Amino acid sequence: MTGRMEAKTKPIGAVRWGIAGLCVAVAACAFVVRPMVASNAAGGLGKRADDEITSALRTPQGAARRHALARAEGLALRELARSPARSDAWARLAYARSLAGGALTPKATQALLTSYATAPYDGELMLWRTAFVFGNWSRASLPLREAAFEEANAFGRFNVQRKALAKIPPMLDDSSGQFALMFALEGGPGG
Repeated sequence: MTGRMEAKTKPIGAVRWGIAGLCVAVAACAFVVRPMVASNAAGGLGKRADDEITSALRTPQGAARRHALARAEGLALRELARSPARSDAWARLAYARSLAGGALTPKATQALLTSYATAPYDGELMLWRTAFVFGNWSRASLPLREAAFEEANAFGRFNVQRKALAKIPPMLDDSSGQFALMFALEGGPGG
């Protein structure tokens, strides 16, 4: 299960994508987006956490990988101690915890829900959160599903974001997540 999740959320460098940016790896059409910081907010801890996640994904399963993910989680927590309203830091914490747990764990779910609570419609995180939650739809809690559905539904109303969001469903392994995202984009409940 861990391999499937990584194939869909493999990160790249320290570049932050904008509202309409969808980073797709040409080889294997894998998602290569992740929550990242645009600046050195909170003392650059976010970038350092991103670097640890990148390091962990390049490291085979084992102690070194677990150590890198633990460092990434620690850096994300330090970033949140300095700036608790950063939705990208909460998403980063959720990602590190999911990778460490091999799936969408309860602690990762809570961190991602907090990301949505701090910024329910975050244009810079929208594509990452959409791909991550809908890619884990079968394991996501109802509140997490509702938050992701509402964000995708809202951003799906804008042509540029809709085009970027429409590229996500075929890349998801979770067929129920594919259907739910397509429904959100078609203006499902609330749309």
